[in-house]
Amino acid sequence: VTGVQTCALPISGVLKVAAVHRTGRLEIGDIAVICIVTSKHRDVAFAQCKELIDTLKREVPIWKNEFYLDGTEHWVGTP
Repeated sequence: VTGVQTCALPISGVLKVAAVHRTGRLEIGDIAVICIVTSKHRDVAFAQCKELIDTLKREVPIWKNEFYLDGTEHWVGTP
């Protein structure tokens, strides 16, 4: 995720950017990604957060194993 922070198009007025992506088992509704942006104006910060998460989804290979109530499972996003 660190590379994504520098890959996302920088928006003028952004002071700092950070992102963390959880690993391991997550339950439905758990927070998987946290994006933090500081700027003097919130619209700029929101725009940078959007750019950051869009870049993360596009550039980082996120694999997940989905478990179903019937006991089956399925890997998503694997090559």
